[in-house]
Amino acid sequence: MKTTFRNLICRSGAGFKFLQFALCISAVAATGCGGNTSSSSSGSGSTGPINGESTTVAIQLSSTANDEFIHFNMEITKISLTNKAGVTTTIFDTPTAVDFIPVNGNAAPFVTVTIPQDVYTSAAVAVSGPSFSNISMTPQGGIDFNTDAYGYTPTPPVVNLASPITVEGTSMGLVLNLLAAQSGSYTGLQPNQTGYTINPTFDLTPFAIPAEATTPLNGKCIGMAGQVTAVNSAANSMTVAVPGNPATGNPSLTVALNANTVFQGIASASSLTAGTLINMDIALQPDASYAATRVEVPDAAATNVSTGQLAFIDPSYNVVSTTAIQQLGSILSVYPIGMGYEYAYEGAVKYQTSARFPNLSSLPFKANFSSATVAAGQMVSIGSTSISNMGGTWTLPTSVTLAPQTIDAVVNAVSTSGDYTIYTVELAPYDLIAQMNSPAGPAVTTILPNATTVYVYTDSDTSLLNATPLGAGATFRFNGLLFNDSGTLRMVAGQVNDGVAQ
Repeated sequence: MKTTFRNLICRSGAGFKFLQFALCISAVAATGCGGNTSSSSSGSGSTGPINGESTTVAIQLSSTANDEFIHFNMEITKISLTNKAGVTTTIFDTPTAVDFIPVNGNAAPFVTVTIPQDVYTSAAVAVSGPSFSNISMTPQGGIDFNTDAYGYTPTPPVVNLASPITVEGTSMGLVLNLLAAQSGSYTGLQPNQTGYTINPTFDLTPFAIPAEATTPLNGKCIGMAGQVTAVNSAANSMTVAVPGNPATGNPSLTVALNANTVFQGIASASSLTAGTLINMDIALQPDASYAATRVEVPDAAATNVSTGQLAFIDPSYNVVSTTAIQQLGSILSVYPIGMGYEYAYEGAVKYQTSARFPNLSSLPFKANFSSATVAAGQMVSIGSTSISNMGGTWTLPTSVTLAPQTIDAVVNAVSTSGDYTIYTVELAPYDLIAQMNSPAGPAVTTILPNATTVYVYTDSDTSLLNATPLGAGATFRFNGLLFNDSGTLRMVAGQVNDGVAQ
């Protein structure tokens, strides 16, 4: 059975709001975290596979995606490995709904398992209900939030291994990376789409857990949303709910807090209580547990937070709508909002930027984020104390925080300014940023000129994870904060990955 779900919000109409039961929007986690890497599979305490022994393996999720999709959902029902003798071992069989787009170029915890030590030459992943979502502008100036879905998996997912996976030692990591562009495609944008295909394709790659994880390549999970459910002062740890499937509840992580944890927005761990909404960086430890390297409380007053790209901004009614890709809170964890849900943005709303980028004053441009500079396509986290479900009324945020996002773009030119290297990059026409700043929109909606061009700023603090030399003519994924500088889009990048063909 093949089903297409479509949700349409007219950008020129006032007060139109809808609520939908959201697809699962985030990777599910248990007790392991890591990153996408091609490093040795040898684990901690490696001596080679020992017959009859097992290894603790942290499995995490990642994706390699361009900007076609705002969601790529599926339920992972089974993961198995087959050794060189042809014996298959099931290592995971608990159906779990995940969304791979929020971990594009990043890493997120999935599950920690115990695997018999051996050399495995192939792997298989079973999934159900795969779907993807995209966004487009209609000729009439409306916004089309479109989800294409299969009620079945037409062909078994493809799982690529660069080389046999050696499971050995006391602990190690595996990253399951969705190759999004190879996994789904569509012909034309809505409302004129003529077809689509979904065939999940993965890379499964082992990595050794280092003593200190520093990037998504070696075990660090960056910018994870969470809500504290408990704090154990005696054990110096906290339990955190992360965005999951509202139908089954949000999965939990136990995260250690130590002397190296940096706190932002609060003075110390003593300020954390059950219900606190946080953003955190966590690092996989050699024993496959987590330790928080950064804990940020962007809005202590908020009891709900929704993160997504701004789909449109209408100054005439002081409202914005977002893609709502991740949601947490007293209401949103149970009753999620749908893509296109509208927020009011007038009044006493605090505008701020993610504390992951603390040195914005040193940039060659004024990195300003306010109600006057919000732009369609920016990633924001909207905090609130309530969620309005009444037609004609909007939820009033307590805060709007500019959050990091990933763009896939072709480098056209390279220049420098002080300590910064500036890359002039071109977005694909299907990118949400380009779509939502189309001249097709009505005059009341904020439109940025030349929205397909972004100026990306990197310096010595930027994590360069790309294998392709960074220069003109090539495509890269840049992750950072996107600013509207008087109509010009500028990004301060914290990370660079190899790009995906547009």
